[in-house]
Amino acid sequence: MMNAQELENLSARVSRAVQQDRLLATARTLIDIPSPTGEAGAVSDRLAEMLADEGFDVSRASGGYPAAPAVVVRLKGKSGGKRLQFDGHLDTVHLPFVPSTVEGDLLKGSGASDMKAGVVAAVEALRVIRELDLVPVGEILLTAHDLHEAPWGDGSQHENMIREGIHGDAVLIPEYTTDYLPVIGRGNSVFKIVVKRAGSKVHEVYRPLDVPHPISV
Repeated sequence: MMNAQELENLSARVSRAVQQDRLLATARTLIDIPSPTGEAGAVSDRLAEMLADEGFDVSRASGGYPAAPAVVVRLKGKSGGKRLQFDGHLDTVHLPFVPSTVEGDLLKGSGASDMKAGVVAAVEALRVIRELDLVPVGEILLTAHDLHEAPWGDGSQHENMIREGIHGDAVLIPEYTTDYLPVIGRGNSVFKIVVKRAGSKVHEVYRPLDVPHPISV
């Protein structure tokens, strides 16, 4: 196990290896491909093609949704061990498409924050990990999928992938909602709550201002 100084040195080494131009170019490539929920096939194909061209071990998993097979990337160490997973979704909410733009230090466009930039951060992490040869044991797994955003998607593709064994021993999910790394794993419960109301289901971005958020009531 590394001591504090060794961890600090490694962190600095990794930070120096991140190529911001490469990261930005990858993000803009994915953002510029429209991918509303249920229609993320084209952007999934592009991501898979890109990483395969870079020499990564890339496969596809339908997860019960062959219209947009998920992208599965594996980076294996020299011997067996635990598997760390990066997971993210490539689909976006059903709003008018906005192509990528850069304004100052802000990257904008459909799905930029939710969550194509997060997926690209994971992609850049894999690149740097491979370039620095930082996987002596175990495996790094990257999964990117469709059917996340409700009510258009139901999460079934991701759930089916888990049932098929495509998952890690631990997972990092680079969603945009926090700027810190919360750690969950000292025991937890997973459950579903069914909330019903009059009218059709809507995503929160469509919720009228005078309609209360269901979690707040």
